[in-house]
Amino acid sequence: MDGRPSQVSLAYAIDLLMPCGWDFTGCLATILRAIGGDLHPQRPLACCARNIKLSPLCERLQTIAATLDAFWRDQDTASDTDPRILASLGTPTPVKRWLAASLDKTIRLHVSQPFGMDLF
Repeated sequence: MDGRPSQVSLAYAIDLLMPCGWDFTGCLATILRAIGGDLHPQRPLACCARNIKLSPLCERLQTIAATLDAFWRDQDTASDTDPRILASLGTPTPVKRWLAASLDKTIRLHVSQPFGMDLF
């Protein structure tokens, strides 16, 4: 990343490749080129929750987390919430609030990456 040498082996990068990843085809192409000898990809390898800030979904995930946060805390909605998601959640109940809080936490942990998960 940013011209720095990788600290991840090709074998480990292959282990991290999962078809459900946000950029599976891009990662697959990068790994195939690496197997072929191209060890200087044009863009960082971003798979299995790594380099998530490069995901085109990152900003949307932050909005979803903010919306879930407003729902489970039963707070007035802020400008960074999505009214369609709030409507789909229905009337708040203790169980719905707990589930929304759990999903909010999961999304925020993945998006914020509180520890070194970037592949560089």
